[in-house]
Amino acid sequence: MHAMMGDVRLLPDQSEVRATVLMEFIIDKLKLLSYERDFCFSRKPPWPRLHKLYFALPAHNRNEQFLYFINITSWLLRIIGRNFETPSEADDPNTTCTNISVELRDLGFAPPSWPPAKLKQGHGDAVCSVLDGLTSLALEIRKFQFQPPQNPCDNYPEESPKLGNDRVETTDELYVPDSEDAEASRVDEFTPDLDERKSSDSSFVVRSNVDPQKWRLELERVAPQLRVSVVADGKDWRAHLEQAHKLEGDMLASLTSNQDQLERVEMDVTSALEKLESRENFINAQFEPLAAEYAAVKSQISGIQEKHRRSLENVANLTQKLSQISDQLDHVKQLMVEKGNVISDLSPLVLMKSTTQKLKAEIRDMELQNGVLKNSLLQT
Repeated sequence: MHAMMGDVRLLPDQSEVRATVLMEFIIDKLKLLSYERDFCFSRKPPWPRLHKLYFALPAHNRNEQFLYFINITSWLLRIIGRNFETPSEADDPNTTCTNISVELRDLGFAPPSWPPAKLKQGHGDAVCSVLDGLTSLALEIRKFQFQPPQNPCDNYPEESPKLGNDRVETTDELYVPDSEDAEASRVDEFTPDLDERKSSDSSFVVRSNVDPQKWRLELERVAPQLRVSVVADGKDWRAHLEQAHKLEGDMLASLTSNQDQLERVEMDVTSALEKLESRENFINAQFEPLAAEYAAVKSQISGIQEKHRRSLENVANLTQKLSQISDQLDHVKQLMVEKGNVISDLSPLVLMKSTTQKLKAEIRDMELQNGVLKNSLLQT
């Protein structure tokens, strides 16, 4: 559901929420695959490290975001064992997205509900789904298994009570008596006999036969020799609380001592800002005529540039027409030269003259033969 106020969207849609959640898993799995060492430093300059919203939301440079997606997808496919060549910036994005979809289908992924062209955005639910599936498969190929979490045991030492007026000291070793047998006998001496007082009733009262005076004297003798080993642990909440109180006191003391100085700095900064604002207004007032003149000159330059552009277009058109006319003129000149050559050629006349002479000679021979035949006929 979207809550809208005017044109401003207040709540993200479900796809952006899902992409944000998937992006966190993707970064964790990429770190397990050592992408910072194996992928980021595979080019110069190195690829930037991903943050939790890189592929979930659109980036300022969409081309760089899409290029990052196809390169890291190619790297994951090579880890899985696919011979997928890394696309370049000059390749068609639609072809690249289709090739990635074909590789996913060959790996056995279910057909997605979105078209392959949605990957061209370089961000969103589709991109995060592809990366999540490929990273999971890459971890499976490398036989990575998640181990159950191991919670450290919080065994913090307990505070020792104060005995009498003696202060309990902290050392690294426990006090060990010189004679264990003597201590054991002394303990047995002051230990009440519980076996004699046990009964079937669970609410019996334990009573001691030790003299209180002897117990007090023994306590005074043993108390100075007690040593308690307390290991300083940074996880102890008491140490954190004490450190927080100490820092709070230091901050309050520093704030009290530096309050006047901070107020003077605030006044100086405010005064400087006011001076800068007044100076800015003065400069704007001084340069307002020049700005108007600049705007007018810029408008004139724009008009002149427009005329120059039109003139260039006319020159280009006229140049094209001149080229066409020149081609036509060259063609006409070639035709005229060919016709002139045909007109000035005398070879047909010479051929006709020689042919006429041959005809005349043949006619004379035929007339001579006719005369001989007539004479022969008349004589017979």
